[in-house]
Amino acid sequence: ELEASNRSLRESERRRSLALAAGQMGSWDWNVSTGECVWDAGQYRIFGVEPARAALSIEDFRSIVNPEDMARIEATVEKGATDSGTFQMEIRARRPNGKTRWCICAAAMTSDDCGRVTGVSGVTIDITDLKEAEARRELLTREVDHRARNMLAVVQSIVHMTKAPSIGDFVKIVEGRIRALSIAHALLAESRWEGANLDQIISEELAPYCVGDSGRISVSGPQVFLKPATAQTIAMVVHELATNAAKYGALSEGKGRIKLAWEWRQGSLKLTWQE
Repeated sequence: ELEASNRSLRESERRRSLALAAGQMGSWDWNVSTGECVWDAGQYRIFGVEPARAALSIEDFRSIVNPEDMARIEATVEKGATDSGTFQMEIRARRPNGKTRWCICAAAMTSDDCGRVTGVSGVTIDITDLKEAEARRELLTREVDHRARNMLAVVQSIVHMTKAPSIGDFVKIVEGRIRALSIAHALLAESRWEGANLDQIISEELAPYCVGDSGRISVSGPQVFLKPATAQTIAMVVHELATNAAKYGALSEGKGRIKLAWEWRQGSLKLTWQE
């Protein structure tokens, strides 16, 4: 019966260890009276240290946990057990390699007849991935807000600076310029707003004018990757040049042709438009 009981305990411990590992958790015990601590394999893994052969002490815990967070834990323990006898708080653990892990520390306290805490048992849950994901979401939200404000400012400028002899012409001009901005925006979105290739921007802007006779427009130049603000500006410039050519220039006549070329030298872009 004793052997069977031991097997059952070992199996139960194995399942508990597997569950803790799957949940990126570790368990620990702290004998407040003696200062001795006991960690399981998950706790060592979270703190990034090799399992110790000798007994651990509360000083080992203090050397890893952020001093402010450790002070909160010790203040809670010193205050004594609450009605539930439990507490939970976020802590930061600094690994020996310098990396910080965000964790949730959930523990239960045991007390003697005088109400003094004699022991604390708890689990540590590694929430670093969740914290980093939250930080990325906040950064993305701020970035989206920033870009939306910039886009609205550009659209406002387009409306404010556009002049036309009639309402109909005004609408067409504004629609065309916003479409040019939309094309640049779509290309930037594909690269997650890191930038856009110049040849892609030019191809998209000139596509409506290449219908029927693609030979009327020739484009040549090296690969140039533009920053977001520059990409939007170039898209607007090419749109204006193409629109003017269609109204008054080479594209307004059946035999007119356009040559668009660019070169990149020492950080400077030179774009040549010939009709």
